[in-house]
Amino acid sequence: MTTAIVPIKPFAEAKQRLSSDLDGVQRRALAAMTASHVVMACHTAGLPVAVVTDDDEVAVWASERGCRIVADPGSGLSDAVAVAVDEVDGPWLAVHADLPLLA
Repeated sequence: MTTAIVPIKPFAEAKQRLSSDLDGVQRRALAAMTASHVVMACHTAGLPVAVVTDDDEVAVWASERGCRIVADPGSGLSDAVAVAVDEVDGPWLAVHADLPLLA
């Protein structure tokens, strides 16, 4: 079965480019909402999800949603995906956590 690999940075650090329009609480909520949508869409498609993160809050959040947790090495997006690829069995698909129109 194909595993969806979803790297997620700490929600508090997400969406910094929107800081002129959204405050920290709003950016955090937006990041959590879009990540929830992505994880739900992957589960709905029948895909197991591996969330790559170095943030305890995101790890708990992902565990509560039935995701496998992979420790992020903290050296960028490509390395985060590579670590997860080494840990999952079989085919994989990297999915960004901020795809609000993913269906």
